[in-house]
Amino acid sequence: MESFNRNKEMNRFLENKTDGFGSNMRPSSNSIGFDIQENFTRDECLGALCDFYKGPGAEFKDTADDFFKQHPDLE
Repeated sequence: MESFNRNKEMNRFLENKTDGFGSNMRPSSNSIGFDIQENFTRDECLGALCDFYKGPGAEFKDTADDFFKQHPDLE
């Protein structure tokens, strides 16, 4: 259940991360991973995840801790 809630919250968060053309970072049937990688740099994607896990995603402590262990320079 936690992963369902985390994914729901993350999707909501990523909908608001947009580029100059209105594309967002939320994966969907119209915007698959390849499209997101074409529209956003790796640093932009990691920055969005960092913002999520420091903000609304902080409640998912184990996942947030794992993310920052993998990316200590973002902590």
